[in-house]
Amino acid sequence: MRILLLGYPDYLSNLLANLNNTPFITENDIDIIFANSSNSNKLSNLKSLKKIKKNSLGKLVSKILMNFFSNSYSKIKNKLFQEVDLSFINYLTNVKIIKYEGLDNILGLEDYDFMIVATFGQKIPKEIFNKPKRRTLNIHPSYLPELRGGYPTYVEAYKSTIKSATTIHFMEEKWDNGDIVIQKKYKVDYKLNNNDRFLLSSSCAASLLNELHEIDYKFTPKKQIGEITYCHKIIRPKTNLLRITKNENIEGFIRANYAKHIFPFTYVFYKFNLLSIIEVSPISDISIISKKHINSNVIKVFKLNRVFILNFYGKFYKLNRYIYKRKLYAD
Repeated sequence: MRILLLGYPDYLSNLLANLNNTPFITENDIDIIFANSSNSNKLSNLKSLKKIKKNSLGKLVSKILMNFFSNSYSKIKNKLFQEVDLSFINYLTNVKIIKYEGLDNILGLEDYDFMIVATFGQKIPKEIFNKPKRRTLNIHPSYLPELRGGYPTYVEAYKSTIKSATTIHFMEEKWDNGDIVIQKKYKVDYKLNNNDRFLLSSSCAASLLNELHEIDYKFTPKKQIGEITYCHKIIRPKTNLLRITKNENIEGFIRANYAKHIFPFTYVFYKFNLLSIIEVSPISDISIISKKHINSNVIKVFKLNRVFILNFYGKFYKLNRYIYKRKLYAD
């Protein structure tokens, strides 16, 4: 088989690492394209410019600040999310990496048996995904038709689900509604964060691709059955601590926001410095809390004996892992 793997680096890199030394990677002719949202086509760039014009000055300044913090904290990010070793690809004559220059500039799509998409934030037109001989497969980290949309592991982390899943399905014009080729559920710790669920999905996807390879890609696609749910109808991502409302799950947001592409995770500014929260634990005995901090109508971070404490509308949490003044702290 001649296969094109297309996707954003975070997921695709981990997928490839899990495919190392497997029949799928050694017995197919594979081209790899690491897409980058900054390299999107002119139409996408035009849409982005229109969005910026609609934003208020405050939102625009906030975006600039977040880009600054993301770049200035690169060492900490690299420590938290270590780079995946893909050096093995250099020794494979049947595998090569192609530079991404936009969807419209991917050459020779008609020569591939499959294009396989592993996380890609742009809508791919049917004129492109129909070009490969056996069309395009998409890897989705949920048990479709559950959690259609761009961030299922975020929703799962927020909801503390004890099961996760990965689905490989045919790409269609509507998001995540194509016929299913193969899918698998697996148990997870309910406390598992977004990043770890994301990594588990890439590992499962590698296993599913090898299952397809073992049967020589002779599968019978099945219609999606069951209740259809959408990520954005369950919870919308929020990273600014002060924008999380009283009836929402603060621990869920902290777990869901922990992923490389969401940095600075769940954040707030404390004494004009960025405080990025990674992990908290509830405080059951509030007798240690001074009365001046006991208030059920605010979100507030304060220090108690050199320990950061979060008051989330009268519920108190100790910050176990966090980033402050460009340093990573952990118990």
